[in-house]
Amino acid sequence: MTRRAQAETFVAWLTGPASQREVGGGSGRTFRDRHAWCWRIEPAIAVTGEVFDEVQLDGIYLAGGWCALIAITRGTVVGLQWCDTEKKAAWMALLECLPAPRAVIVDGGSGLASALAATWPDTAVQRCLVHVQRNARGYLTRHPRTDAGRTLRALSLQLTKCDRAVSWTDPWIDWDSRTGTDVVPIGARPREDFPYWLKAPPARGRRRPRCGAAPCAHSSAHPPGQT
Repeated sequence: MTRRAQAETFVAWLTGPASQREVGGGSGRTFRDRHAWCWRIEPAIAVTGEVFDEVQLDGIYLAGGWCALIAITRGTVVGLQWCDTEKKAAWMALLECLPAPRAVIVDGGSGLASALAATWPDTAVQRCLVHVQRNARGYLTRHPRTDAGRTLRALSLQLTKCDRAVSWTDPWIDWDSRTGTDVVPIGARPREDFPYWLKAPPARGRRRPRCGAAPCAHSSAHPPGQT
């Protein structure tokens, strides 16, 4: 079997549901022996200089204390940076390799926000609404016990279904005026075509939110052990 064929078999196993025995046609040990070298392949991401309409930015934490910062557009990874945490310097190392897109989708981390302000100051920032929904669920649970919590849970589920900010902020303002909570809607760059996001006030200990029912690359660096 050629190296190319081995690499293709390795990727098929790595990304598919089949076991090593099923993919390799022999024992799992034989597969591991033949394909051990595949773990040392470093993905090469070409720098094309293309300016994208939108880029999604996120960090994936791996075993061994490492984090992979990735930039994705249209389902394709266009940037990768290894680091230990999602700090400003690490994000800047990734962003500086790519031309600024028209808009980015982010999870709301402070390190990334600082890096965007320094590196892509004119790029529109959209908070990932799925992350907002997860954060809301963490505070509210799936089945809040209070009326305010149930209403806010329903509002959070509507975030990924509305196409204009005003269609979500009007019900939010009505909910806020009736409940008097201290959770405030904010936007990185307030624009009608980039919906607002939610941010809870700084937590004091494990304080319960009043509306809830329960507490809530382009890089040659390798992760440790993969040189």
